[in-house]
Amino acid sequence: MALPMCKASSAISLGRTRPSNNGAAAMQNGGTHGHALLVGCPGANLRGVPHAVEGMAAMLRSRRFAVDVRLGDRATRAGILAGYDDLIANARPDRPAVFYYVGHGFLGFAPTEARPYQGICPTDLDPNNPDSERDFRGITSWELSIKLAQLARQTRNITVILDCCYASQMSRSTAANNAVPCALPHPIRVGLDAHLRVLREIYKGDFDAVSPLGSPDVVRVVACGQGETAFECRNEDGKRCSVFTDALLRVLDELGPVQVSWAAIEGAIRARVFERCPSQTPAIDGPARRRLFSLDDDDGVGKPIVFAVGDGFELRAGRLMGVTRGNVYAVMPSGSQAYSADRAIAEVEVSEPSATVSQAMLRCWSNGHKELTQTAIAIPIRKAVVRRPVRVDGPDPLRTHVETALAATDALRSFEPEDKGALATLRVSEGSLTIEDNLGPLFPATGFPAGLQDAVANLTNLAAAQRLRELEGEHGVSANDVDIEWGTVEQGEPRPMPERGASLGLRDRIYVKVKRRSRELYVHIFNIGIRGRITLLTQRISTMGVLLSDKTPEFVLGANSMGTLMGCGLSWPAELPRSFPRFDEIVVIVSSMPANLQYLETREHGVTRGSESQARDMQTIDGFFMKRLTYLLHPREAALADPPFEIDDDPLRQATLAPETWLVPGLDKASQDRAGAAIAIRLSKLLVDRSCSLGPALRIDALICTRSTDSRRCYVPWTRRYRRGEECEDLLGDAVTMFDGPVRDFVSICLWVSRDTDREDLATLLSRRVTDAEFRDATGALTCAHISAAAAAGGSAVLCHIADELLDDGSGSRIRLFRTAFGADHRFGAGRHPAVGVHSARGVSFSMNVVTAGLANQ
Repeated sequence: MALPMCKASSAISLGRTRPSNNGAAAMQNGGTHGHALLVGCPGANLRGVPHAVEGMAAMLRSRRFAVDVRLGDRATRAGILAGYDDLIANARPDRPAVFYYVGHGFLGFAPTEARPYQGICPTDLDPNNPDSERDFRGITSWELSIKLAQLARQTRNITVILDCCYASQMSRSTAANNAVPCALPHPIRVGLDAHLRVLREIYKGDFDAVSPLGSPDVVRVVACGQGETAFECRNEDGKRCSVFTDALLRVLDELGPVQVSWAAIEGAIRARVFERCPSQTPAIDGPARRRLFSLDDDDGVGKPIVFAVGDGFELRAGRLMGVTRGNVYAVMPSGSQAYSADRAIAEVEVSEPSATVSQAMLRCWSNGHKELTQTAIAIPIRKAVVRRPVRVDGPDPLRTHVETALAATDALRSFEPEDKGALATLRVSEGSLTIEDNLGPLFPATGFPAGLQDAVANLTNLAAAQRLRELEGEHGVSANDVDIEWGTVEQGEPRPMPERGASLGLRDRIYVKVKRRSRELYVHIFNIGIRGRITLLTQRISTMGVLLSDKTPEFVLGANSMGTLMGCGLSWPAELPRSFPRFDEIVVIVSSMPANLQYLETREHGVTRGSESQARDMQTIDGFFMKRLTYLLHPREAALADPPFEIDDDPLRQATLAPETWLVPGLDKASQDRAGAAIAIRLSKLLVDRSCSLGPALRIDALICTRSTDSRRCYVPWTRRYRRGEECEDLLGDAVTMFDGPVRDFVSICLWVSRDTDREDLATLLSRRVTDAEFRDATGALTCAHISAAAAAGGSAVLCHIADELLDDGSGSRIRLFRTAFGADHRFGAGRHPAVGVHSARGVSFSMNVVTAGLANQ
C-alpha cells in the first residue's frame, strides 16, 4: 500500500556529534554497512526536528551507516528527491538502506480523484502560495511509494521510519507537556490535480505499478496509527523532541549491540511513547521479525530461550522486550507455539530484569520434571501489573493513611515528583474523601476512613481501564484482517463517525460494525465508561466472542436479530455532575480463537476478579487486535451527533488525542496562559451557478465559535440574504465581515446556504435556545478555563448541531456548505482560504479571508 504518512513530530538530542551535511560523499564510502537518508522539515512550529535528525544520524553512524542528512534548504522537494535518488544509486543487494523522515505531514484532495492523498512537507511547500496551482512542492505518499519500489529493486533490506502524520483538523491546544501536534492543520486542495498529471508523465509505468499491499521486504516503523496524532514535546532532558523518535533512540541506546528483532522492541517503544502521549500508538509493519537493519529473522520473538544458571534461571529477554520483575513464565520445550499445562517443564518468576537479559527463580517444576535437560523457551503466563500513580491531597496524617492503602494494592501507588501524570487525585479531609480528575469529582464524596476501601477499588478500576487502553494495536491479529466502523443511527440508517473526536448526546444511539477479510475471527466489544468502568457489550450475544466466518462475515452491534439497525443507547453515571462533557470509549477486541473475556469487566466500588487472573488469561490468547473508538459525551438528553458538511476539514476530530486527555496533569499542568488574538473573518467571494437548485432568493448563515470568559462572546451567529440573477456572478460585490473580535486557543467556522423563506436570522433562532440545557452545557464548555481544549471544542460542535437543526425548515433546501477551524499555532488561519480559486459544492462557490489585528491594514 502507499506509505502511511504519520503526523510530524520532532525529536531528540542525545549529546552526540552534529551530523555532517556531506551526504553524497559519505554514501560513496565503500566500507560502510549500509546507507541512510535522513530528512527533517520543521515547518513553523516544530522546534525539535534538528535534534531528532541529529540523534538518528548518530545512532546509524554507530552502526556503520553512511548518512545523508537533509535539513533546511537541502530538504526542499528537489533536495529530498535527489537524496532518495542517491540512496537508490548507492544501494547494494541485501545491504541495509534506511529512509527516515521527521516533520509535518499533509492530507490533500484532487478534484478528479475520489480518495485523498497523504504526503510529507518539504521546506519549500507553502500551501497558501498561489503558485502551488502550477508548481506543487509537496511529496505524496504515492510518489514516495514509487521511490521505495525503485529502491526495492536494488536491495531487499529496507527500513522506513516515519515520524509524521497527516491531519485535516485544527491545531490542538497546549497539552500536559506542551505537546505540539505535527501536521498541517487543514487539507491541501490546491495544485494536486496538475501535480499528479506531471508525476504520471515523469514516472510513466511506475506510477500505476505501485502495489496496494506495499513491498513485502520493507520494515515500516511509524510514529502513530492511522487517524492518530504524533506529538512533539519536551523530553526528559528538557529539550523539544519528537515523542516517537525520542523513545526509539532511547530504546536502541539501551539495547546496545544486542541483536534482536523489531517486533521484540515494539512494546518497549510503545510503552515509552505511551508514558507521554497515551493516545499515540507507534507501530512496526512488514517483516518485523527481522533483526534490526538485517534480513535475518529472529524466530524466538516473544519466546526467549531459558538457561539454568546456578540455583536459578536466565531468560534471554529483558526490559526492552517487556519483561518486568514479577512476570511469570512457563518453561516449555523448544518449538512450542503456546502455553500448554500438560507439556510445561516448569514455572519461573523474573527476579531481576536488565535491558536484554533477566534472572528468574523457580516457582515450581511441572509434569514430573526435576531439572532443565533440554533446550527450552519461556512463554509468558502472567505479567506483573504496572502500578499507576495517584496524587493524594490532604493533611499529612490523613495523607499517610491513604498512601498506605494505595501501597497495599498491586495496581496503585502514590504520585512522585518525577511522574509525568497521575491517574487521578484522591482528595482527603476530616471525614470526607473524593476522587477527582481535571474536570472535578468522578464519584460522590464518601466518608473517611470508612469509604477508603471503596475509593481504592474505584481507583483500581481506573487503572484497569488504562491498562486495557494500552493494549491497543496488533498482537498476532493484523488490522488488515478486519474492517471496523462505528457511528450513530438516524431513522434506522447508519451514519459513520470518526475514530476519535465525535460529539454525542444521551439521545444518540450508536452502532459498531466489524467485518472480517479472511480467516475466522471472534469479536468482543467493550465500553470503557466515563468513570473507567469496563463493560462487555457482547456478553449477552456470546461470552466467548461473536464468530466471524464464511457464513457470517459481519457482525453489527446495535442491530436486532432481523438485521434492523436500532442502535445502542448512551447513559450518564448516576451522581456524576452534569457540568461538562467527558470522554467515553468503545473498545473492539478481535481474537483469533474463542476466549471468555468477561474477566476484564469491572464494577464501581470493586473489581469482579483479581488482576492476576486478568493478566494470565490475556497472555494465553493466541492473538488479538484491539481498536479504541473515542467520543465526547455530553450530559444532555439530546441527539448531538456532528452533522456532515459538504466541505469538511474535520477540525475537531482529533481533539481527544492530546496527551492530557486520559491522565490528570502532573507537574506539567496545562498552560493557563492561553493563546489569543483579535481577528476578522471575511467572506470575500460568493457565486451560485445554475446547478444550484435553491432558487433566486438565498440566505447564507455562519456560526463562529471560540473560547472566551464571556458566554456572549464565545459564539457569533451571522446571516445575510441575497438574490441571484441568471448568470453566475459574485453576489457580494465587496467582502463582508462575518466576525470581528477576540479569539482564544481556536476558532471554528460553519457555513450554511439555503433558500430564503423570510425566516428569522440565525441569531434570533439561537436566542430561543439559550436556556436549553444542551445550549448552556456547550457555552459552559467554551467559557470554562479549567477544562481541556478537547472538551471546549466539543462545545462548539454542539452549538453547530443546534444551529443546523434550527436552519432546517423541513424543505430540504439547506446545504451544509463548509466547516473548518484554526488554532493559535497557525495564527488562527490568517490568509486566504483557499489559497487559490474557490471552494465549491452543489453549485455554490466561495472564498474567505482571515485577518489578524497585526495584518488589518495590509
